[in-house]
Order: sequence, then structure tokens, then C-alpha cells
Amino acid sequence: MRMRTRKNIRRNLAAWCLALLAVACASARQLPPTTAPPPSGYVLGPDDQIVIRALEGLDLADKPVLIGTNGNITLPLIGRIQAAGLTVEQLEAELASRLKVYVQEPQVSITVTEFRSQPVSVFGAVTTPGVIQLRGRKTLYEVLSLAGGPRETAGSTVSIIRLLEYGPIPLPGAGPDPTGRYSSAELDLREILDGKNPAANIEIKPHDVISVSQGNARM
Repeated sequence: MRMRTRKNIRRNLAAWCLALLAVACASARQLPPTTAPPPSGYVLGPDDQIVIRALEGLDLADKPVLIGTNGNITLPLIGRIQAAGLTVEQLEAELASRLKVYVQEPQVSITVTEFRSQPVSVFGAVTTPGVIQLRGRKTLYEVLSLAGGPRETAGSTVSIIRLLEYGPIPLPGAGPDPTGRYSSAELDLREILDGKNPAANIEIKPHDVISVSQGNARM
């Protein structure tokens, strides 16, 4: 009887996690575009939109270029190039290198006009739940701050669900789900807010789902 109960709990947990990830993906697709300048070292990804400017060699007329779901862009003269996984600076250097066949000293600049490749979903007892774009490296504390911080009615725990393609969550007690698609972990919210356990303030990855528990007492 106990074994059956444990199996049911694991199935319910897997279903709950998959449902949260589905909601997170849907929310990310509906997120309005953002145009603030990227931090140095921002890594481009699928669905990001960029504007490429070159003094010579490329005639794009400042038209936005969307990075495809396969991570590629296609440009005049250059053809297809893998943009996802490169920083803005690396893509500028790669384009300039390829343009040297046609231009003596090519000058290329890239601006990210829409950030869409690094969504993180924050649910539960936070001030502004929803989808946040990382735009570079962010810790758990920083992401919670971007969501307005926990509400007064927040509980004592925060949970994280991560797709395993980004690696397992580096926390004691974190483990994979029965489907093998993601890992999950639960942390003490107070330790994060007070900085009592710096090791728990982990770096957040794209498509993470963060949920702050509901409670009754003021944190």
C-alpha cells in the first residue's frame, strides 16, 4: 500500500512539474518584446531579434533579423550562420571575418532589439509573478528581486524546476523527476533572503520555473 502511495506521489509531482513548464513556455511566447541594451557578454539564442549594421558589404537597411529556432540567421553575401550560442561581440567578430572576402576593413555592430531566448517563470507568493528575461547571469536572489520579492503572505520555501538539458540543480537533495526531463529542488526562503547560506543562492538558468510557497505569517 505504501509503495502504491509513493508511486502516486511521484506521478503527481511529475504531472505538476510538466504543467508548470507548459505554462512557463506559453507565458514566454506571449511576453512583450524588450529593447534595453544587453549586458556585455550576453549570449544570443533562438527567438532573439537583432539589428545588424555594417558600413559596407551588408545592405539590411536596419531591418530586424530574427534568430530562428535552429539558432541560425541568413544574410546577404554571408549566407547562413549559427548565431545562437555566441555573444553579441562574438557574432560581430564572426560577421566581420566573413565580410573580409568582400570588404577590406569591415565594421559591424549588432543591437539586440528583442530579448526572448532566456525566459524564467516566477510563480506563487511574489509581488509580480510572471516571466522574466535573464539577459545574462542572475542568481536566485536577483530573480526574486526582479519579481518584486516575496509577498507578506509568502511561506517558508521556494522550489526550482530545471530542464536537465541545462544540467542538474547544484543543491543537496535535488534530483531528477521520473520522466528524466528535469530536476527539482526546494530551499529555505529565509536563507536566501538573509544570505545565511550563500551556496543556496544558485545561478538561475533559462526556462527555470521558480515557485514561492504560500503562507499566512509575515516573512
